[in-house]
Amino acid sequence: MKVTSARNRIFVFGVALLLTSTFLRAQQSTGSLTGIIEDTQGAIIPGAMITLINQQQGSVARTATTNEDGSFVFTPLQPATYTLVVEMAGFKKYQKQGITLYAPDRIGLPPIQLEIGAVVDEVTVEASPVTLQTVSAERSGVLTGNQIVDLASSGRAFTDLLKTIPGFNSDTNNANGLRTDQNALAVDGISSMDTGNNGTGLLRLNPDLIAEFKVITDGQQAEFGRAAGSNITVVTKSGSNEFHGDAYLFLRNEWMNANSWINNYNSLPRARNRNRTEGFVIGGPVYIPGKFNTRRDKLFFFTNFEFQRPRPFDTLVSLTVPTAEERRGDFSRTQENGRPVTIKDPLTGQPFPGNVIPPGRLNKYGQELLNFYPLPNRLGVDNTYNYQYQFEPTDRINDNTFRVDYNISDKWKFYARLIHNSRDRLQSAGLNVNNQIGASPFHAKTGAIAWSGSLTTIITPTLTNEFNYGKTRNWLPNEVPENSRYRKVNAGVTLPLLFPNADSVGLIPNMTWDVPNPPAIFLAGLPYDNENPSINWTDNVAKVFPRHTVKAGLFIDTSRKRQTATEVNNGRLDFSRDTANPGDTGWSFANALLGNYKTFDQANQYPKATTTTVPMNRMCRTTGKYDRT
Repeated sequence: MKVTSARNRIFVFGVALLLTSTFLRAQQSTGSLTGIIEDTQGAIIPGAMITLINQQQGSVARTATTNEDGSFVFTPLQPATYTLVVEMAGFKKYQKQGITLYAPDRIGLPPIQLEIGAVVDEVTVEASPVTLQTVSAERSGVLTGNQIVDLASSGRAFTDLLKTIPGFNSDTNNANGLRTDQNALAVDGISSMDTGNNGTGLLRLNPDLIAEFKVITDGQQAEFGRAAGSNITVVTKSGSNEFHGDAYLFLRNEWMNANSWINNYNSLPRARNRNRTEGFVIGGPVYIPGKFNTRRDKLFFFTNFEFQRPRPFDTLVSLTVPTAEERRGDFSRTQENGRPVTIKDPLTGQPFPGNVIPPGRLNKYGQELLNFYPLPNRLGVDNTYNYQYQFEPTDRINDNTFRVDYNISDKWKFYARLIHNSRDRLQSAGLNVNNQIGASPFHAKTGAIAWSGSLTTIITPTLTNEFNYGKTRNWLPNEVPENSRYRKVNAGVTLPLLFPNADSVGLIPNMTWDVPNPPAIFLAGLPYDNENPSINWTDNVAKVFPRHTVKAGLFIDTSRKRQTATEVNNGRLDFSRDTANPGDTGWSFANALLGNYKTFDQANQYPKATTTTVPMNRMCRTTGKYDRT
């Protein structure tokens, strides 16, 4: 009866492992280390005492004894550099230093041979060939923290270095020919993906906070999923048993650049291109001499602060805007490609006398829309434009990182990490605002926050449990300031809309023109809202048997995507020339002054969706003339 009961328990345990393993799809930052202990004659040595020491922290990471076949397995292990110590009665003590475990390596050590002698005698191996990963068939590449810092990157983005990994395209950062949205990114084992577009740009990670990152391009293990391309695992730095710090300052200035051809042509100086990046890192043990953590092997901290202040110029914009005469209806000097333009009266089909629209025919809404634009500032320079503008944005980027590692006891290991990104950019265009005309710059404040924690429990030397929890959230709002000229009340525009409730902000309408280098206005889905909170739960159980190691786990990912639909809720007027339009004058600006348009469309509501569901939306489109009153 006892045998049957034991078999039932084993059967239930096996079924549970199989069931939970089907959910194991989360990226993991931990790895494993295996090996075999034998004597100089090649005979296996069971029962040898194995101790694994984290060299940076000076603490014992794991202990175990070899199985009856002389083997040992350590899993899960945090990425670090380890020292392996082997002790067995009748043999000299063996110590191997500098075993580097990257995330999430599965390293199999070459057979370790013990020499006959007393335990007080010691054999130390200080250097060895590069340890190869022979336990899995993955194709991967690793960049360490020193390599990441030493390799040049103008934007201090670690993704710039993906091109150094075999299998990546140096221009597009796609792996094995797949699109970039087929890559998956995890930070300390927690997914860092924007579920709206499957992008990896959820967090900004500067090189000084990264201990390493590993990219698996093929042959991924069972715990990797979500993407058909590469799996990118980033590990943040942790503190050690000694204090280490660094401060840095990077400067960039336009005096090191050559001037552009277009600036030379327009007799303009070199565009300002400046960036100041400064920051510091510090990490070490947390201890109170004589009272807490006196050996400095229990509690550690790491923090990184970075501040970027880019000051570039936007691209020089050349446009055709209405002149002061044209705003009054006088097109007598209007030209296209060096030839005079003829303004036709839609009522008679004949040109207006002198190419001047009589004042009594001018539409007030059309005048208001033309007066929104700035006046020409480059008349007579080039017949394809009369206005130039080069915006000078400001940018404030602040990134903070905190991490704590705590070796609670021989059986409990814990760490927690927080990353906070913020950015405030003054810009002339941006999310859902594609206008570079100098009309009304605005601030765009974006950011992200991510925190995670991990608890590893060593239940027995052969049974471990690893629990991870992480929460990540980014936000991309884009609000129109109260004093913005994109608001009708500030621009002096009174044009009514078909669906006024769809435009709660009161924005000017979008405008389309077909003059040379047209000054198009495009606003959509404002005020814009984009937020993506995600939560990851992961629990992995690993059991080491005499001849096999079984690992199973559960991964739960909950994510919400809240985003404003990019709909023209403020209305759109197309003043393009069209001979099929009975109100066409032959010139866009004249069409507007007469109140004639090619098409008008507007969304009937301001749609805002959660996850990937977008409300059904009606669109109204007309052709004709807007009422003067």
